[in-house]
Amino acid sequence: MVENQMEIPMKSAATAQSLKKRGKQAHMHYEPTELDYEILTYVKEYYLLSTWQLVNLHYAKGSKTRASTKLQILSGQSQKTPAKVYLYREALERKAPGNPTFVYCLATCGLSYLRRNGYPNLTRRFRPCETRGLSYLHKLHCLNVNDILIAARNLSKVSPDITLAQWRHDFDLQKIPAVVTFARDLTTSYSGESVQQTVRLVPDGMLDFRLRLYDAKVNEWRRVILFEVDRGTETNSKKFKEKILAYIHYCLPEGGFEKRYGKTNKRIAYIVTRGGEKRLIMLRHWCEEVLREQHFEQEQNLFRFTSISQQTDQDTGSIREELAISPTLFVQPVWYKPFEEEPDTLLWKP
Repeated sequence: MVENQMEIPMKSAATAQSLKKRGKQAHMHYEPTELDYEILTYVKEYYLLSTWQLVNLHYAKGSKTRASTKLQILSGQSQKTPAKVYLYREALERKAPGNPTFVYCLATCGLSYLRRNGYPNLTRRFRPCETRGLSYLHKLHCLNVNDILIAARNLSKVSPDITLAQWRHDFDLQKIPAVVTFARDLTTSYSGESVQQTVRLVPDGMLDFRLRLYDAKVNEWRRVILFEVDRGTETNSKKFKEKILAYIHYCLPEGGFEKRYGKTNKRIAYIVTRGGEKRLIMLRHWCEEVLREQHFEQEQNLFRFTSISQQTDQDTGSIREELAISPTLFVQPVWYKPFEEEPDTLLWKP
């Protein structure tokens, strides 16, 4: 009799647990909203997205909690609003005290939802191992690229005459690399000694800006920016110089750039996100050496260099992953040409 009496509460506990599980599953029928669709679209476009980047894309400044709550729901991490896993969430490796930084990418449910609701040209498959396989530095590099792309997207909010007509992400450009073959002079004199070189060019991003002044004779100006994010990891000057020379040949008239983007004004922009002014001076020096040694001093206007710091946590004083970047970066005189000490703007001056 004692044994039978002991079995009753055990069965009741198991039944209660089963009912609780069923109840939880019943509440997982969260129906995504139009805003959710827009957020999933952002994540699809930028591959990896952080909370602060979603704020910069959609919300008002100071809305980090609202953005974080939305991302928690869509990643199935909200206890108050259970939902399917539309986004895959991963915590970046901690480099300082405090809460971890989470990044989000599309999960299978998210891709299916976009496809069902008519998102155009949705062909990219999602594999969690692709995101998990990236190192911390690769993920941070991707976040830096996204910060720059999003700042460019928001430029029209502060400079209405300038719009971002189109842009390309690093991961998209990796699928269509530019292969540049050229002759590199072996000496600084005009002896004619050279060697054939082939370099595979993949910028970190492409920005296609347009300027419209309705009271001007020309209705629209265009400028295409290919940018490189420099985190101070490239210490091999030879490799850097090869890339600079490849960009020069790529951008020559009737070259690869013109075939891909058309005949237009262009810039190659290097953005230093780690190393500050010292790193900036070094990159400019290497670029100047290439221009001088390969007799391309006339191409100095093709290149621009600037540096951006990362945000600092006000509570802990630690360096955060977020860049301290504003959309006005593109129209402020903080960009340096080779051989010139006075800064210039990357786009048209206000």
